[in-house]
Amino acid sequence: MAIDELKKPAGSWCPHVVKGCGCAIYAERPHSCASFGCGYLHWPMTEDHWFPFKSKMVIVAEDEARMAIHVDPNTP
Repeated sequence: MAIDELKKPAGSWCPHVVKGCGCAIYAERPHSCASFGCGYLHWPMTEDHWFPFKSKMVIVAEDEARMAIHVDPNTP
């Protein structure tokens, strides 16, 4: 997903990600990152196979009636 504050385009790795560890700027991350809520964590109907590290997908609420599933383009 795109992160405007970091000028990160959609479909690219965040320059602050440390693979296997997480966000290198977690304490100072932009508001859009801090306010993001992955559907896996917030929707009780998601089971373990939806865990983003396993599924290579992230569930995102688009609005109150729609959701989107972002798939890692390297793992279609």
